[in-house]
Amino acid sequence: MTTLFGQTNWRDKQESTDTCIKIANGIPSNSVSGTKHSNPLYIANDIAIRGEQLDTSLIESINVLKCPEAFYRFNYAGINGAIIIKTKQGFKTVTPVSIRNKKSIKGKVIYALNGYYLTDSTLRISVNAIKEIDIHKTKGSGEINPGRTILNVWTLTKKERKQMSTLCRGIGITKLKAD
Repeated sequence: MTTLFGQTNWRDKQESTDTCIKIANGIPSNSVSGTKHSNPLYIANDIAIRGEQLDTSLIESINVLKCPEAFYRFNYAGINGAIIIKTKQGFKTVTPVSIRNKKSIKGKVIYALNGYYLTDSTLRISVNAIKEIDIHKTKGSGEINPGRTILNVWTLTKKERKQMSTLCRGIGITKLKAD
């Protein structure tokens, strides 16, 4: 089986697109978002971008991935599909790991993109696509069970994510800061 972003290839699993309903309904209650929105994930040259960043004269090809294929490639970030674009355009990028290092975050970190957990913390994200970075600390019980940090990169504007629920509401997460 092919594995991308920690998930198996949906074609290998012989699952129908009806599986998406089960996947969407099965988003864990402790997922960062806990809700679904209608925005697909835009990926250009293996980089998460915003659609308006594209110079349409430089586009070579576009491929639309529907769920469940987008889910199995990009985990919950792809639950609403993904638009895969090949272009001659370049993008300045960062990864969730590089953001963690720049902000000197220690300990265990959970990475999220637009409120959905990422299984691949090396996903490249266009710097110009990032609208906000939230850093949240979960409450732990001392040295035996230390808290974790959630690093959530938003490529959605506040207006676009207004309908999404508050990050991890009710499971003991307090906001440290937002850049």
